[in-house]
Amino acid sequence: MRKMITIPSLALVLALFSCALDVHACSDWTQRDESYWKKMSREPRHFLFPLDAISLSAPAGLSDSLNEDGIKALARGDYDGAKRDFSEAIRISPDSAPLRHNLALVFFRKSDLERAVEVWKEAVLRDPGNPRYLYHLAFALSSGGWVEEAIPLYQELLTKVDGQPEIYNSLGQLFEVKGDVVRAEKNFGKAVTLRADYLPALNNLGRLYRKSGRTKEAAHVFRKIARLRPEDVESYRSLGELYSDMGKKSAAVRCYRKAIRLRPDYPELHLLLSGVYREMGCTKKAHREELLAHAVTCRLRPNME
Repeated sequence: MRKMITIPSLALVLALFSCALDVHACSDWTQRDESYWKKMSREPRHFLFPLDAISLSAPAGLSDSLNEDGIKALARGDYDGAKRDFSEAIRISPDSAPLRHNLALVFFRKSDLERAVEVWKEAVLRDPGNPRYLYHLAFALSSGGWVEEAIPLYQELLTKVDGQPEIYNSLGQLFEVKGDVVRAEKNFGKAVTLRADYLPALNNLGRLYRKSGRTKEAAHVFRKIARLRPEDVESYRSLGELYSDMGKKSAAVRCYRKAIRLRPDYPELHLLLSGVYREMGCTKKAHREELLAHAVTCRLRPNME
């Protein structure tokens, strides 16, 4: 039995941004919210190898035809059909690593991570020199929270792909889950050394600094992110929260107001700004921001009770 360490899902991360600070706000997400976060996460959500099915490199008769049928079924969300096609193709061509990759992808899409891991391991055994299968095996283990198994696979990947910031960032996240802050920081730092504008690692590094109480270093990182991506609302939100922690209320207000200018239909920014105003004794301004948060929420969710 694998020891699982739970890693928050994207849905949970998104839920943390809901308007929980206001009694009138609701926690469900509108289509507008979802499209916004997908857009904002598109650049950081980079994969070294995409989660795509693979066509066979050379025609293999019936197994090739079944594989192509399975790829089409997978694309339209017919997981049972895809599983049937890929499984039959494997019966005909039992030594094929790509076919096993495709079958593992079906299980991954169905959130059956145990089976996905099992089948990707079979792909790795059949083509141990191919980093694609090792990468997906490590990613599936990470997704399932099997941190201790995922770490050595990512470390092995570093020797196969000559170092990649994404892999160092993934290792940093896993070490952080384990509570090994030193090695987490080391890997995030290595990712940034390899690519100074690699936003996922920069965000993780800034967040780790803040969590560790290293506020000046965190502020430096978040300011760098804001310079690299001035349209990123979250960098100004992070800076605002950090300045608020440091007692720099005026600086926090400036960051929140800049974030609101970038995205006025983000209710929680108004609530965060309201909290700072209340700490500064500006009750009228605080109340105004609370009303704006409620108005924005009602506009986004017209059927809210």
